[in-house]
Amino acid sequence: MLRGRILIAEDDPAVSAVVSELLTEKGYEAVATETVAEAKRLLDAHHFDLAVVDLGLKDGSGHEVTRHIRASAGSAAMPVIMLTGAKAVEDMERSLEAGVDYFLSKPMAAAELMLWVRSLLRRVHDDWDRGTTIGVPGLRLNPDIRTVWVDRKVVRGLTAKEFDVLLELARAHPKGLSQRQLYQRVWGRAEESNTLVVHVQSLRRKLGLKGGAHIVTSDDGYRLE
Repeated sequence: MLRGRILIAEDDPAVSAVVSELLTEKGYEAVATETVAEAKRLLDAHHFDLAVVDLGLKDGSGHEVTRHIRASAGSAAMPVIMLTGAKAVEDMERSLEAGVDYFLSKPMAAAELMLWVRSLLRRVHDDWDRGTTIGVPGLRLNPDIRTVWVDRKVVRGLTAKEFDVLLELARAHPKGLSQRQLYQRVWGRAEESNTLVVHVQSLRRKLGLKGGAHIVTSDDGYRLE
């Protein structure tokens, strides 16, 4: 079972490969990049549970990636671990000011990295009171940390748009929303395609039916029940 998706922004191929392999072995999906620009693009396009960011990247500073994370409503509360070969106190201060949760000096021990990955993810995913939660019988969402629970278990692997669709349905509960309303709220425009249908089908698979709320077809749209 997928335990979460983690972004790795690291310009040293050897370090990136080691961190990716370590995370993959532990059941996480690791997505790696070498640049600030690509990290920002990935963050805007996908949901991540945590980021491991190197201080120095090919086209800028890891602080830029961290500030981008903190500036986005969808990722503002996401944990960030900063990697660096430097040991200067000033670097640590700047990293913390940018919004880094923990600071690891390279070469770092694999056990220490995994300890902080597990600790930070547990802190976020087990904290039902962090920010504003939306409760639906059998299902709960937290828009601040982009997390969904079904029967108190975190649902893994939702895409950004899948989360947005589910969030809008939860906000409308117990009423439903038409397809036109969902397209406007999630995509910001009217849509003439099967995009929404595909997203709902995927959500149904990922949410399952065991005791949790599920998505049903309602008139020309959908609702949670």
